[in-house]
Amino acid sequence: ILMLALLCLTVATCKKDVEPYVFNADIKVTDIKTNMAVIEAINEEEGFERLEAVVLCSADEKVKEPKQYKMTYEDESFKAKVDGLLQDTKYYYKIIFTGKYNSVETEVSSFETEKIVMPVVKTVAVTEVTTTTAVCGGNVSSDGGGTIIARGVCWSTNQNPTIEDNKTTNGSGIGSFTSSLSNLASQTTYYVRAYATNEKGTAYG
Repeated sequence: ILMLALLCLTVATCKKDVEPYVFNADIKVTDIKTNMAVIEAINEEEGFERLEAVVLCSADEKVKEPKQYKMTYEDESFKAKVDGLLQDTKYYYKIIFTGKYNSVETEVSSFETEKIVMPVVKTVAVTEVTTTTAVCGGNVSSDGGGTIIARGVCWSTNQNPTIEDNKTTNGSGIGSFTSSLSNLASQTTYYVRAYATNEKGTAYG
């Protein structure tokens, strides 16, 4: 009778590990950007935290040759930051949960990364005007989902100046900046506007 009880206990213990009920997990994709996303699996059942989990992600709908991301467990959920992705691209993924005795995997799901758009930049007022110099600047409020690789102001005696005219280069990234204009001609009307450039192109204030 004792041996039978031990056998039943062993079978019951194994069964709990072999069938961890991971398909009841609530899986969602959040914080989707142009080059990354966060994949999360939530399950409040006992024993879920003892599993190991990885995300397999690929642009192929059958998840061939995927990138692998290890998921970390915290607050009753597994979570992984899936990065190194291409913008405006549909990705397919599945999660593999591994217990003590076996592994199970979810069905293939998908998400789409955001598309990089033009940045948003505003020109600030021109100040400290002299006969040959002036101070201007701008504020980049949005990088358009890309990377601001250049910013500054451009100026010309013609309206709507571009970076093909006179320009300054004032760092990178979002935020405000100040530009110094020099070698101006006295008694001359100039037009000035801020610019910001990302992978999509150059936007103007």
